[in-house]
Amino acid sequence: MAFAFGGNGSFLFNVPAVWSYKNLPQTMTVLLAENKIKDVYSATLGKDASVYHFACLSEEGPFQIHVGLPAALAEWLEEPSRTICRVTLGPGGSFFAWDDHSFRWHNVPAGLEKHIQSWMGPQVWTLGSPRWVALGANGAFIALSAKGSAARALSKSYPTLNSQLEEWVGDADPTHTWSELKYVFLDPFRPDHFFAVTNAGDYWAAHKEEIVNTINIVATAIHDPARANRLAEAVEKRKLSAVKELREEAQRARHAKAKAQEEQKRRQQAEQGKQHEAARRKMRAETMALTLYPLWRAQCTAALQTMTTLPGFPHPPIAVCVCDEMACALRKSGPDDLKACKHDLEILLRVDSAYSLAWLRKQRNDWHSDRWARAPVGTRAELMRKADQMFKLYGELMAGIREG
Repeated sequence: MAFAFGGNGSFLFNVPAVWSYKNLPQTMTVLLAENKIKDVYSATLGKDASVYHFACLSEEGPFQIHVGLPAALAEWLEEPSRTICRVTLGPGGSFFAWDDHSFRWHNVPAGLEKHIQSWMGPQVWTLGSPRWVALGANGAFIALSAKGSAARALSKSYPTLNSQLEEWVGDADPTHTWSELKYVFLDPFRPDHFFAVTNAGDYWAAHKEEIVNTINIVATAIHDPARANRLAEAVEKRKLSAVKELREEAQRARHAKAKAQEEQKRRQQAEQGKQHEAARRKMRAETMALTLYPLWRAQCTAALQTMTTLPGFPHPPIAVCVCDEMACALRKSGPDDLKACKHDLEILLRVDSAYSLAWLRKQRNDWHSDRWARAPVGTRAELMRKADQMFKLYGELMAGIREG
């Protein structure tokens, strides 16, 4: 018989011919579901699926697996002389582990340690080696030696179980002794949640409704082997269904991962394509600027000299206005705007060998809106607005030089 309560609602219950489990680590689930396990000697679950110990009998013989255990416990389990071990995990990194010849414990309640030491003699166990040990929440524990000596501290964290055990041991039935307790399993993550069973098959259970219902089915199978076989068949179907679901989930996860990787690759290729195209446009614009800059400067000079009869504004040549950064594209999208941003203007102005902070400051004066106030009345407002935009673009280029 093996029972184990873990975190996240996980559990494992096993009596002959009947299995029940939920939210186990995937390795354990596959082993159980593929019908390779004949019997479970010991199972203990941590607060999550990254911590567990599982000792069982397979078709090839006894073996054990463990993950995430404290280093001292893992080293002890891996000793060459170690055979089948029993392990119980508790809160705060506590554990108690033993086999037929030795044992290890860490951070167990002081009361439990004192009782177990009292079972020991100089060379042999005077009161018997531990038959089973259960660690619970908030320092609770219960243990039974091979000769029927019991140790427990349950009243604070497991009052329901404590009361039931006291009533059972204290009644007139002579068979109701500690030695007749087959197992007690405490849920170390939920106070007053437990399962206890006697050699006669009587049991007490307190847990969430789903788990108690499962315990009732398992316990019924102890008394009714025929029903146990029927339950086993139903459980086997559920196990096969669980394996199928695990495999399908793994396949879906692989497909989702592959799709995500493909989408990421597509986005990266698209982004690289945009970057390459932007670089090509900029290179063409820089080549065109060599020819267009002198012509544009001449237009600007003429515009300032003939302001009163100026027919239109000397926009930066459209061939150099290639920047498509989002902020710049929004800035150039208005119907009356320059259709140029600071990056476009920089391509044009850098053709001039005098390009510098001082040069930009001097050139910017040509675009002060006051200088364009002499434009014809019909176009004056538009020309002054565009001149002000040019003035600001020069200012942005100057700020870029100052910032390095």
